[in-house]
Amino acid sequence: ETSVGKTGTGVFYPDWETYSGTCLEDGNEPGYMKNSKTWLFGSLEGCCARYFSGWNYNKCINLKGSGLWYVSHLTAKCVTDCEVGNGETCGGLAN
Repeated sequence: ETSVGKTGTGVFYPDWETYSGTCLEDGNEPGYMKNSKTWLFGSLEGCCARYFSGWNYNKCINLKGSGLWYVSHLTAKCVTDCEVGNGETCGGLAN
């Protein structure tokens, strides 16, 4: 479980240790990240844009949904599995 959305530190870092596919805000960033402000961001969106850009971005900022693509038969196009309103390619939760 990630710490995004919980009361946190206000400092987001890429979670590469547990492979969650998002940025965490739990104060447990590795030492090398603490020693360099390059890794740290004041927002989830900024961290995701820097370290999980492209097709990974929707998954990074949407803790609900897989961020994977599926065919929406309602719109007749491919969309990503995430909550509606969370990105231009978001088609809502698949399940």
